[in-house]
This record gives sequence, structure tokens and C-alpha cells, in this order.
Amino acid sequence: MPQDIIEKARTGDTGAFEAIVRWYQPGIFNVAFRILNDREEARDATQEVFIKLYSALASFRGEAKFTSWFYRIATNVCLDRYRRNKKSRAHTIQDRYEDIAPRAPTTARDDPAEIYQQKESLSALQELIAGLPVKYRTVLILRHLEGLSYQEIADIMEIPVQTVGTQIHRAKAVLQKKMKPIHKGGISHEPDLPMD
Repeated sequence: MPQDIIEKARTGDTGAFEAIVRWYQPGIFNVAFRILNDREEARDATQEVFIKLYSALASFRGEAKFTSWFYRIATNVCLDRYRRNKKSRAHTIQDRYEDIAPRAPTTARDDPAEIYQQKESLSALQELIAGLPVKYRTVLILRHLEGLSYQEIADIMEIPVQTVGTQIHRAKAVLQKKMKPIHKGGISHEPDLPMD
């Protein structure tokens, strides 16, 4: 996002603010959806994030990176909503992820059985991520979905950088452990969990 657009939005330029919304909305919705595991909640959270951003934008002084500052607002909104509504939802994991789940790469030479196994494996991984404690799920989302650095995540979550690393390591350990029974149950392509 160009800095001049952020500066214009800070001074009340509605066109600049609309540009920020267009730029960040898909990513914010994605983060909200992954944290909250509910499409409607994620839509509501995304709207709330941009309302809060509009109210807070004039106070942004550039002391932190805009992305980190903004994602802190988004993460706090999502975590607040999560805490207010811990009850389990009736939606299936497939329904929750069908709009935003990354697609397995395909080529004309791919074996249909292999494509099916990749999709099954991805679906299983997404279900396990959705079942992680929210603090682990959040750091994984910010790191591997949004591509943020440990320092940026630390700023957003307001925790030490070392804690970010620890939580990511523990989250991956939990996922690896839980993937083993699934792997034994017939999924031959265990999804990669990138190691930092």
C-alpha cells in the first residue's frame, strides 16, 4: 500500500480510505475466517475491523509499520469475537474453507487419484488447524497465510518475538502429531508444514 494513500486517508480523504479497504479486505477476511472458523462471523469481523480502522486512522503516527499496526487492530477484533463466542458451530470444515482454501496445483499430467489425495490431505490439515488453541492458530495464520515476520507478529500480538517462535513451534508439533493417525488411515501425501 503506497504511503501517500495512507497519509491521504489519515486526513479524511474517503477515496484513499476506500483504496485501503480494497487493498486489505481480502487478507483481513481471510485472517478473520481462519481465526473464527465461521464465514458470517468473519464478514462481520471484517466490517468491524474497517470501522475501527476508520476511527483510529487519524491517530496513526507511523511509529510502527502500517501493516503491523492495522493487523493488530484486526487480530484484536477477531480474538475479542472469538472469546465472546466460543460455542461450537455446526458448519462442516469443508463448508467453512471451500471459498478460500488453497487449491492443490494441477497439470495435465497429474493423476486424478493423486489430486484427490492432495485435497483430502489439505482438508484434514485445515480441520486440524481449526482445532488448535486460538493463540497457536493465530500465529500460524499470520506467519504462513499472511507471510508476516516474527517481529511483525510479536508487535501485532503484543508478545515477545521468542514467544512467537515458541508458539509456532508448538503449533506445528501438535499438527504433526495429529497428522500421523490420518496419514496411517490412508492419506499418502502428508501436507508440508514449512519450517522456519
